[in-house]
Amino acid sequence: MTLQIKTAPFTLMSSLLFLACSAHVHADTWKLDDFISQNIEQSTPYFFYVAKGESWQNVLFNSQFNVQGNSTIIVRYDNQLIHQQNLSGKGTLSFNLQPSQSGFHRLDISILQKPSTEAQSTENMCLESSNLYTALTQANLSYQPQRKTLQLNQLPDALFNSQLNRAEPIQALLRFDTTNFMEASMIGRLTTAWNFATPIQWKLTANTGVVPDFIISIQRSTKSLPNAQISLSQENQTPTLNIEYETESQLLMAINALLNRQYLEQLNTPTASLNGPVARPTWASLRKFESLADLGVTDFKLDNSPKNLSLIFPAVWEATDILNGQLSFRSQSGLLQGSTLQVWLNDGLAGSTSLAKLDSSPVERQFDFISADYPYTTSFNMMVSNTQLNNNYCLPNAGNALWIDTKKTKLNLPHQMKKGVITLSSTFSSTPEIAVNTPAATPIAISLAQVAKKMLLSNDPIGLNITPLTLNAPKAINIQLDAQRYQSELQKYGQTLYLPTTENGGLITVKNGNFWIYSDNNLGAENFARFWPEIQQKIPNNTTALFISAQGQITVLNQNMVEKAKPPIIEQISLQTIAIILGVLIVLIISLLIWRRNRKAHKNKEE
Repeated sequence: MTLQIKTAPFTLMSSLLFLACSAHVHADTWKLDDFISQNIEQSTPYFFYVAKGESWQNVLFNSQFNVQGNSTIIVRYDNQLIHQQNLSGKGTLSFNLQPSQSGFHRLDISILQKPSTEAQSTENMCLESSNLYTALTQANLSYQPQRKTLQLNQLPDALFNSQLNRAEPIQALLRFDTTNFMEASMIGRLTTAWNFATPIQWKLTANTGVVPDFIISIQRSTKSLPNAQISLSQENQTPTLNIEYETESQLLMAINALLNRQYLEQLNTPTASLNGPVARPTWASLRKFESLADLGVTDFKLDNSPKNLSLIFPAVWEATDILNGQLSFRSQSGLLQGSTLQVWLNDGLAGSTSLAKLDSSPVERQFDFISADYPYTTSFNMMVSNTQLNNNYCLPNAGNALWIDTKKTKLNLPHQMKKGVITLSSTFSSTPEIAVNTPAATPIAISLAQVAKKMLLSNDPIGLNITPLTLNAPKAINIQLDAQRYQSELQKYGQTLYLPTTENGGLITVKNGNFWIYSDNNLGAENFARFWPEIQQKIPNNTTALFISAQGQITVLNQNMVEKAKPPIIEQISLQTIAIILGVLIVLIISLLIWRRNRKAHKNKEE
């Protein structure tokens, strides 16, 4: 369905002088997964992403290798052969890539292995397997990013590469009026629309000696301003998004322009002046978890090597039964006996099917799988393994291919919702409204919304509303930054907490179905926002009060104990027990027959 929006007239003011900013160059690193091959031939694809408006120069692949026997590595970059090298023993593998432009790129690494003549006495791989092993570890791409253009439609890449996953969190500085609830709400909506692979620390004040990775600034003009102004700039080499407005309607228009994807695509310059209404975007909604694709897995190919997947269902779920599903795949016909496809869940065989002597149709095939009976869990390590044999010597064949269709691969995990603090994210499925006593609590609101979106919601912005806190009319989520109230609430748990160590921490409780978050100051709010993405999934079920220290450690202060219904116990009877019971019954029957015969004989004698 095509989204119809009413586009507002806007005036674009650009400055091509930004091209000079490309002189600012620094080295960066894109980490890649380890690659271990124990087959004669095995390939793996690596993907990396160059941010919009950027290019990568001096791209260098580096990794350590460990080879038993002899191996040949073949590298293709975007389907073009760029490197081939023979490897043996241990060492460092390094080669250059051509400069990369904006977008996703694919690096295919294939390893061909040949066993030593001493280790292999026959050429039949069906009869004798070889001890093949090649490992590429600590693999990474080093590069120098250069930004050639800076445009609003490149957001959020214009601020930071959204797909880059680095070890250190992103430092994002928020500049707005911390007494203005409207500005806080708009900051919240904007930041929840963006997805970054690297965790973000949202700051209201810059740390001493630490340069932020990017800045978002909202400022109300003190002068008459006919149009809302949006601009991207470099402030001391730091990318900065500036929004200037006079009226609240102008601010709402500017935020909608940045959130409405169809509208944003038209803003192909560093600045924009908006003077008309802009349609609001589609807000995030609950997503489904009924297929591999719903869990973020894309279609993949198997070529005699296993594929490992991590299936993580929402942390607010409590599994009530085992995971079951149906794997959908496409395989070539004509494979020999011994060709199989298997699904493993948490190291247990969940299902398998034979690939031998398949008919040419149907092209798409399915087979069911089911996990082990115990324990019930919402996290699974799934491995899809296969063996494809198309000749009597089990030699590799480049034509072997088996594709898994993740959209048609069904998953079913019976569950119920957990209770207590851990269910906070589920409140964003209906009314994303957060009441705060000060907009300085905005980093907490942003963190709560982003965790909920990643766990439960679709890939759309959240229509977040940050409103003033009214104690006698609380909302579903309420945040108080007040040192006195914070200490007062902590006093209730003095037998569990050592109060002098609670500074800059956070307390979260559930009262009458509403969530209450307390902290003593802005630093406490930033600490809570920083650690919430890591700790929510660790919170025990039925926890009603939880303390989070300034170092991210959690302490359960109160937990409702709920007895789970015990499953019925089915006792198994051994064959020996059955034999004993049958023996006793036979003896009783024989005894009864003898007694009746003797009694009858005794009556006949009396007659």
